[in-house]
Amino acid sequence: MSLGAHAEEKVNLTVSFSYGPYSELFDALAQKFEETHPYVKITTLQPVLGTHEEHLQQVLRAAVTGGMPDVSFQGNHLLQILVQRGLPVPLDPLIKKDPAFSSLGLTEGAKSVGRIGGVTYGLGFQSSAPAIFYNSELLKKAGGDPENLPKTWPEIIELAKRIKAQEKTMGGYFDYSSSGAFTFQALIRGEGGQMMKPDNATIAFDGAEGHSAMNLLKQFVTDGGMRDMSRDQAYQAFGAGTIGIMPTASSNLSQFEKLSGGRFKVLVGPWPISADGKLPTGGRTALIFTRDPAKQAAAWDYLKFVTGPDGQTMMVKFTGSLPNNEKAIKNPDLLGKFYQENPNQLAATRQLSDLGDWFTFPGENAVKINTAINDDLQSVVSLKLEPDAALDKMVKDVQALLLR
Repeated sequence: MSLGAHAEEKVNLTVSFSYGPYSELFDALAQKFEETHPYVKITTLQPVLGTHEEHLQQVLRAAVTGGMPDVSFQGNHLLQILVQRGLPVPLDPLIKKDPAFSSLGLTEGAKSVGRIGGVTYGLGFQSSAPAIFYNSELLKKAGGDPENLPKTWPEIIELAKRIKAQEKTMGGYFDYSSSGAFTFQALIRGEGGQMMKPDNATIAFDGAEGHSAMNLLKQFVTDGGMRDMSRDQAYQAFGAGTIGIMPTASSNLSQFEKLSGGRFKVLVGPWPISADGKLPTGGRTALIFTRDPAKQAAAWDYLKFVTGPDGQTMMVKFTGSLPNNEKAIKNPDLLGKFYQENPNQLAATRQLSDLGDWFTFPGENAVKINTAINDDLQSVVSLKLEPDAALDKMVKDVQALLLR
């Protein structure tokens, strides 16, 4: 269906997303889209301020009570849950009828991330990789080299320890309470481990990689001076210059640069990874929920815009996330020149070849499992449990939820 046939009608689309700082991006995308699609009105709903999981729960409630958004940007790892409930509109019929889709420039990852059981339910809007952020001033005072950032966890812990000794600051804060256990997965899988065995019924993170991950988290506390605080508090503290090192998702780059306010330069370093390791790909997938034909046509045009060259250029510049459009990357007028002028943004793209899927636990309790994992990680940060005891509890907690 072409919107041109409905020029006399105003099509109103509602769009939902999570994370408050993204409001500026989605407002800008709506304004730009409406300039070339004057018969569409985009209404961005009040964002969920918390995690991907909280956004998912909001949509699941709306599916029962009413008020479902027409378009939604959901965490990559949560798509399976929505598909199980039959909520996203399959996009293959729209793709097949649209000759312009093949020339849109989407990366293979952007196409495959929303594909389940051979059916395309979404398009990859934004990707992020695990990354290590550094406060350049604290790093230099501790004898670190901004041109040669640490490449291993022992080097990172040693630097955090020196930063802690030099200043009345936290040497490092490991962002353990991430959505979908993202950073915990990055530790396990970066060392070549897996979250579950191929049968998708047996836990696999309880081996050497799991013990190493839990002990590393404790080292951030005992050696790096990490204190138990919320991730929002930690982000503010990093921006204020009171945390030296922050392992988290690369999509936080623009936020950290804004929070730092020019007081120090934010540096981006690689996430340590073994020869056989892979890292989870974070980010959001754009989905259509509306069943109304006119709205679906407008929503499809909107999805093509936000994942197309112009939309992806805006997304990268607003957030610092990784783009999902090859035309945007290669065009010097879009991201080509931008990356040359913004080395931090370019640094975040250097581990693209190391990225794999963001694992989703099977069954109805995937969200509860991720919450349980974060709670058990918190028990190490608060020193309530020793790393091995916390890992044992995590295995029991996850197994119990898998069996329900």
